[in-house]
Amino acid sequence: MDGYSLTEKMRKARRRNRLTATEQALFYELVAVCNSEGWEDVFSCSNIELCFSLNIDEKTLIRARLSLINAGLLYYKSGKSKRSVGSYSFSRKFKDEPPGKGKTTGYSSSSASPKVGRCASRPTRGYTSRCARL
Repeated sequence: MDGYSLTEKMRKARRRNRLTATEQALFYELVAVCNSEGWEDVFSCSNIELCFSLNIDEKTLIRARLSLINAGLLYYKSGKSKRSVGSYSFSRKFKDEPPGKGKTTGYSSSSASPKVGRCASRPTRGYTSRCARL
């Protein structure tokens, strides 16, 4: 997979699906992360890093990610805990997906936490310093 083929994949998906500017920006940010990691099939990126890069809150990130998953542009596997980041892939499904599902969902158990998710818009106590370090 390379940047050109992913750009073409996005263009085709835009013809079939209405994707918001945020969803498209998330896709291209993930392409940039994948590029920086040497075009690995599976790569990782934290929600905090994506929120900070795109200047969005975590709820918006989760919605945008789910739209990309439903459009067939992205596969996602959430981290097993709050300390482990999610894994992304543009080309392959993850092994532990539920049967009958084509794509994993964009929701993780840690995303419902009230402490998480206000990276860019309204930081909670102690959260500003974590975002500023990215």
